[in-house]
Amino acid sequence: MSAVAKQDPATEPDTEVTMTPEEEAAEVASRVAEKFSDVDLWDDNDWRLDRPSLHIAMHAKIRKARPKDKSERTTHALTRGSLVRSIVPDTPSVGSDEFNALDDIDQQVVREVTSRIWREVKPYQHSGLAAMARAEGVILVKTEISVDEEPVPAVYVTDDVDLLKQDYRGPLRDGVRKATSKYAESMAEVIRVLPEHSDTFKKDVTKDLKAAGDLAKSVLAIEAPDNGDGS
Repeated sequence: MSAVAKQDPATEPDTEVTMTPEEEAAEVASRVAEKFSDVDLWDDNDWRLDRPSLHIAMHAKIRKARPKDKSERTTHALTRGSLVRSIVPDTPSVGSDEFNALDDIDQQVVREVTSRIWREVKPYQHSGLAAMARAEGVILVKTEISVDEEPVPAVYVTDDVDLLKQDYRGPLRDGVRKATSKYAESMAEVIRVLPEHSDTFKKDVTKDLKAAGDLAKSVLAIEAPDNGDGS
């Protein structure tokens, strides 16, 4: 249970009242809803965040964060805190001095508001903010930049090849390499325990990796634009 400074009509002002976990969760949910309602982004009928309207509001801010090359990456990207405050004002960045000065309930509210906004930044989706960016000829990128020598979550849009290779393709490539390494290492453990079946598992691994490569080539071929010259 959490002790929170809460006005209790039956007691003296500013008396701390102990809230049950359920009451605390309800209080946080109510305050979060109020935060979004204040900026017309809460659907009171369904008691939920109006995500389509949120996407429009977010896109209006993110589309302006457009570095032309790596030299503008840090200065032009929009940090998570800046994005959140542009949607819901007076929301301190998580971990900042202002945030740390808040009580537990208010910190939970800030974390939830921040999470609800930031989790809509999904660069690899076919819909949402990513689709809105592609419709304007740019790619949505979610990354980290250095602010006062500290890594900070950030977002931007770009059509710069070098930036896309670093911040868009890079994480996907690293994920593939990590998954491939884990797969190979796991199969190596099977072979170590069951050496009599090593040839079978080695063939399976080789076949699976080739199939993955063929699938990637197939998708890229399907998605490639028609240049009208037969190429």
